[in-house]
Amino acid sequence: MTEKEKGAMGMFYDPNNDVELTKDRERVKDKCFEYNNIPPSRREERKRKMLEILAEQKGIFL
Repeated sequence: MTEKEKGAMGMFYDPNNDVELTKDRERVKDKCFEYNNIPPSRREERKRKMLEILAEQKGIFL
């Protein structure tokens, strides 16, 4: 069982030494960086990016 699977099941897991979880964190950090660099006046673009980030965290890839 992977560390990601353990976490999804509510079990104790080690997020620091798992390649898959590290890649997931880096991908979301990149998307957060993109979100933070969208000007506030571009509301629809910011909304789409935030929905993309939140959906990915639930395992729904847009």
